[in-house]
Amino acid sequence: MQINQSVCNLSDVLSSISTSTKTQEDTMHALDHFQKESEHFAAEVQKVDMDVADIVNQRKNDFYDQYNYLKPDSEKNGWEKFCRRL
Repeated sequence: MQINQSVCNLSDVLSSISTSTKTQEDTMHALDHFQKESEHFAAEVQKVDMDVADIVNQRKNDFYDQYNYLKPDSEKNGWEKFCRRL
């Protein structure tokens, strides 16, 4: 049985399949790379966020150590609230 080349060129079909497979492999590689990079980015963002939170809390504590009368009741611990009543 012979394939009529005017209906279906086998070489073109094989080339198309090969191109499609390469495109899919490239896409999978790109998505894999994107996933790794996004995980690295998320970890870096979390680290920076924690570092900034530490700095903010330290500066807030330093400020309230110097200006304790400005510390809101919601920030005070039980001992500070008790001492204020005296």
